[in-house]
Amino acid sequence: MSKKLAIIGSLVISGVLVSSFVFQNSYAFALDAKTGVSLPNQQDIVGRAHLNRLETILTQSKTPQKDVDNYLKGLNKDELLLAIAEVSDEIKDPENISDLQIFASATEEKLLGNLTNANFESIFTNPNYSNPFKEYAMDIKSTENYHNGSKNNTEYNQLLRNIFQDKTQPDNLRLVSLLQTDDYNAADVPTIEALISSQDSPALLKANAVRILKSIDKEKGMKHVLDILKNANLHSEPEVIVSLDTLGNYTKQVENITDSEDEIDLVNDVLNQTNNPHVVKAAVFSLAQFKNAKSIATVLQNRSKINDDYAIRFYIDRNFLVVADMLNSSDSSVLNTALTSVEIAPFKSFLPKITELEASTIDQALKARLDKIINLIDSSNIDRNIKWDAEYK
Repeated sequence: MSKKLAIIGSLVISGVLVSSFVFQNSYAFALDAKTGVSLPNQQDIVGRAHLNRLETILTQSKTPQKDVDNYLKGLNKDELLLAIAEVSDEIKDPENISDLQIFASATEEKLLGNLTNANFESIFTNPNYSNPFKEYAMDIKSTENYHNGSKNNTEYNQLLRNIFQDKTQPDNLRLVSLLQTDDYNAADVPTIEALISSQDSPALLKANAVRILKSIDKEKGMKHVLDILKNANLHSEPEVIVSLDTLGNYTKQVENITDSEDEIDLVNDVLNQTNNPHVVKAAVFSLAQFKNAKSIATVLQNRSKINDDYAIRFYIDRNFLVVADMLNSSDSSVLNTALTSVEIAPFKSFLPKITELEASTIDQALKARLDKIINLIDSSNIDRNIKWDAEYK
């Protein structure tokens, strides 16, 4: 694709498609009796008529963005599909369909609701169609569902299953089809577990399969989560990040979060094993789910590794009520952890308790520290977000 067309692709759109992150022979004109949509044939795709016209507009027009949009909206359904197929064929990175954003507005107007399951099957199984074109077709369907507040029907979901179960399919198509399947049930558990365990499955596919399995079968999902986190160095970054997120959410939903010491120790072990900044940040967000003093202490113990006080401040914001309760502790270690938290996140809502502590203590070193904290709070002019209080149990 030309550089100019790629640039205009990020500017022209007035509406953006909802995007995610078996072969048969020739399909010339797959005419559907209900909608009258004709799928592009290979000869016309190779002809590049619409692509050439778009290139001409970009090089000669004084208002290229407007004129490209008008040109696309002037096409009928068949012509628009052909134009999309032509541009798709020019995309060099098969996992990046951002250049196709130029078609978003016209697609919304002309194609949503006009492609049938037969059309989608013909697109997905035609070896002459590029992978970006197939992925864009999936996004057409997901956008249609989004606009209508609807879900896939059983037949379309089976088309998606056929793709993500097929190891010969490109990784990006398998991932998108996995994410867009929306009727998972107990019958899918063996297939999803096989994806997670397969050495051939790409990292992002395995990671999202973990999340899906947990939604189908919490117990089996957590078995895989724990296995990944206990052996984090043997698994990919996406698998570990998803497992950290799943661990925190699972614990919050089904266990007494104040008795989650083993899970917190597991997250701490992951922190000790990694220097990957993305995994470290995911560990912080995972710990934010636990809402107890041990979680607070674990975050602060790893402060140098986290190396991001803004991330820790966000964590403390979500755990404000935990820290506030810790400020009442007679245990000097717990109180010290709480005060360090306030120093990192000097929210105004901490001020009444800090002031009370300062007035009541006879420990001069503690009084001096509390005075500094009071000054820090007064000068910081920041406060917590009370929306997080609903998470606290």
